[in-house]
Amino acid sequence: MKLYKYALSIAVAASATAMVSCDDDFDRPPVIVPEATIEVNTAISELNEAFWSEISDNKFTTIPVNEAGDSIVIGGTVISSDEYGNVFKGLYIRDESGVTYLRVNAYDLYEGYHVGQEVRVNVTGLLIGGYGQAPQIGSLYNNALGQIEEAEFKARAQVNGLPSAGSADPVVVTIPELEGYKSTPADLRKWQFQLVKIDGLTFEGGGSQKWCDKPGENGSTSRKLKDANGNTIIAYTNNKCKFASDILPKGTGTVTAILGYFKGTWQLIIMNPATDCVGFEFVTTPDTPTPGPDVPGDAIFSETFKSGIGNFTIKDETLPAGMSAVWKHDSKYGYMIATAYNSSDKSNNASDSWLISPVIDLSGKTSAYLSYDQALNFFSSLETAKTQAAVNVREVGTTEWKTLAVPSWPAAMSWDFVNSGSIDLSAYAGKKIEIGFHYTSTAEKAGTWEVKNVTVTPTAASTPDVPTPPVTSGFSESFASGIGAFTIENVVMDESLSYVWNHDSKYACMKASAFVNNASHPSDSYLISPLIDLSGMTAPVLAFEQAINKFKDVDSAKEQISVCIRLEGATEWTKLPLAEYGSNNSWTFFKSGDISLSDYAGKKVQIAFRYTSTASSSGTWEVKNVTVK
Repeated sequence: MKLYKYALSIAVAASATAMVSCDDDFDRPPVIVPEATIEVNTAISELNEAFWSEISDNKFTTIPVNEAGDSIVIGGTVISSDEYGNVFKGLYIRDESGVTYLRVNAYDLYEGYHVGQEVRVNVTGLLIGGYGQAPQIGSLYNNALGQIEEAEFKARAQVNGLPSAGSADPVVVTIPELEGYKSTPADLRKWQFQLVKIDGLTFEGGGSQKWCDKPGENGSTSRKLKDANGNTIIAYTNNKCKFASDILPKGTGTVTAILGYFKGTWQLIIMNPATDCVGFEFVTTPDTPTPGPDVPGDAIFSETFKSGIGNFTIKDETLPAGMSAVWKHDSKYGYMIATAYNSSDKSNNASDSWLISPVIDLSGKTSAYLSYDQALNFFSSLETAKTQAAVNVREVGTTEWKTLAVPSWPAAMSWDFVNSGSIDLSAYAGKKIEIGFHYTSTAEKAGTWEVKNVTVTPTAASTPDVPTPPVTSGFSESFASGIGAFTIENVVMDESLSYVWNHDSKYACMKASAFVNNASHPSDSYLISPLIDLSGMTAPVLAFEQAINKFKDVDSAKEQISVCIRLEGATEWTKLPLAEYGSNNSWTFFKSGDISLSDYAGKKVQIAFRYTSTASSSGTWEVKNVTVK
């Protein structure tokens, strides 16, 4: 039986007057402060650690009594609300060590278990296990871990004290920091389902797309958010939540959410956009989609792929076993995507597949130009991508395809779309043609190709100005507040990685690592400076601070990290001598020493920090305070 304390609000100065007040005055009712009768004896992280094998294997087991023969009691602060339906039939509670998810077969739990309310739960006899390698507590249902019936939960759970909003404050974090927290089970247990706040995010499709593709139906929808450095994270939304049909917020702002986790991927569970998405602009009708590059004249042919494959067809010359398709339409983001990477068994596969346009009639035309937007990622190199993601043309009635020269390719492999530029089709003026997007791959490596906004016009689109890297005289970049004017080029990046180099805001440095989910992954990534003007300098030197750790040994570090230089306009890098590599067992920064650039005096150069790794060896390299004097 619960005990209660009574907290009476007494207006001391007016107490005598209140005793003789008129009949219309009423005494203020007492505030009932509940006091739990069960004591917490187990930390949430301790419980999760004890059953980590079941959680990480997506299995479940019954929670026993503890070593003393007592029931295991956990406790924590409620950090979730199911009022708007994106948290559904469940509670997330947090103590100082971590968070767990209690599955409860009840609606409107927020009315009895407010955010900031302390809750204690006797969990002995319940089931604990994993879903997507994240912890959950529930009861047996159809031979699986299901929801706890409401009556049983009320018998097991006790609230203690009054809700305190301050006890449910979010933890401020960045996307790169979250990626690092996947590396050990201890970090995962600490961060899974944490209430987090991330600044400087932008929704892809903000102002134009709805939160969910199929509002009101079963299932969920994932939307992508980006930070200022291009790092991404997913927002997970239940199709049946109350804001499923609302338009995504536009602009840039701060997001507060439960940090979900599913098979190695973080997912933001936003509970109420009105309060959890701050600094954004909210609209009730979708914006008109932003047009692509300026297209002069009337288009002869156009297909955006926004709503489907259109009148294109797919021809698989080689379809990998176990895969239903190479080319697919992505309804979430409105493009066609080709890959022969099988995510179910994490295998690369040999393939040969065509995405072929309908007949395009150039009769009566004296000129024609093709353009499209594309993104390339996970190919073995950018040069390989140019051969394995080719665009072709053929005359109707013929079988031979001719590969077209693409004027503009992405500068690096990423998920950012780049326009191809105008591809001259004037040799086919007056004829009927087909365009073929030809994807190929090997069993060693299968990249990913995304295509949208295919257009054929009678005249070439205006060529956008290509920005040149800024030129500085001498140079200094601390990386204290971001990447600065540096750029990143990922020559090789394994599918398991979302980045190699990233900015660490906590320690004010750039950090490179390819160690994710307790495993090393192949990579080759450059952190590249802007152009640095050495005019007037007779003996310039480069210096920086660095920390080197987690490589197999110092010799491995010497092989896998390097500092390079190249002249303005050059493509080849020259390795610079690096004298100091440290001890490979510390996060303490040390100075590189002066690296002579005298051979490049009077010229314009770029500096690159190159990080490489293999499937068996991947350390961590941190760099800051880069100077050229």
